[in-house]
Amino acid sequence: AAYETCQTAMVWTLFLLAQHPEAMRKLIDEIATLPDDPSTLSDHLNNCTWLDAVVRESMRILPPVPVQMRVATRDADFVDHAVQDKTRIVISPYLTNRMPGLYPDGDRFLPERWESIDPDQYEYIVFSAGPRTCPGAWFGTTLVKVALVHILRELRVELVPGARIDRHVSITMSPKRGMPATLHAQDRKFAPSPVTGNIHDLVAL
Repeated sequence: AAYETCQTAMVWTLFLLAQHPEAMRKLIDEIATLPDDPSTLSDHLNNCTWLDAVVRESMRILPPVPVQMRVATRDADFVDHAVQDKTRIVISPYLTNRMPGLYPDGDRFLPERWESIDPDQYEYIVFSAGPRTCPGAWFGTTLVKVALVHILRELRVELVPGARIDRHVSITMSPKRGMPATLHAQDRKFAPSPVTGNIHDLVAL
């Protein structure tokens, strides 16, 4: 929980940014205004609205934990369905975070949607909700943001053309064969790379 989910979220975010040059360019412009002192960086992240939108959108469309499990502790009625004690209930952030009534064009990476929406924790269920909300939500999100700032200030991430990107789901959803990429000095020469694999079932690229 302390590293795999954050690592997965960061890798998927870098992937999505590499495939969406305009979103990347806007992010580089925003983080260029941040201080160089790493000890104070997290204090300034609240001013980075585009960085926040990028991370939220990345975790919406490719949630690090796409399926969560709960067990009923008593008999109950749930959305007009009788649920018996000890029944296992599957919660899917992957599905909830693509509901068209909440997220039009849910298969597309659109950070700009966060300029006009403010879903509650049950509508954006990346970190679960209610009494079972992940206690590390703030820490994990901040870690991903800080890492992205440090990486992207120095490096341009370019996916290897033709790389096969497949999902692998255990507890987390990660790239099955890693994320083949080339790192360049940050020269702002952003361009998407053609990729293959079942990533195309998850994201409209």
